[in-house]
Amino acid sequence: MSASLANSSAILAFVAIPSEVRWSYFAGGMTLAIGLVGIFLRGDWQKARGFDKPILLGPLFYAAPLAAFGTEHFTLTNAVASIVPKWIPWHQFWAYFVGAPTTARVLAASLAECRIPCDFQACGF
Repeated sequence: MSASLANSSAILAFVAIPSEVRWSYFAGGMTLAIGLVGIFLRGDWQKARGFDKPILLGPLFYAAPLAAFGTEHFTLTNAVASIVPKWIPWHQFWAYFVGAPTTARVLAASLAECRIPCDFQACGF
């Protein structure tokens, strides 16, 4: 009885969430999953002791919301472009231009061995 209630609630929640927001949730969840797999495959979790284990999760907790934010630059382009000041031309270009390095920064934060030049990362901030 309770399993069917939980399934129906999950389906209702999935249908009620707008598709733009679903993509942001998906990007954040995938970032966490990829980062966790990376931590375990590199053996960092097994090597860490005590409070070093939660510290390993820090870059993932930084990257997951950043993934959602970067995804919104592509799914909600008009909304993001509308907050670019009027005196700056090509509003949609700037939305994409900030979204791309932000998304690239997510890869660098979730995969510690992925190195992206600092000047490319600075474009997103």
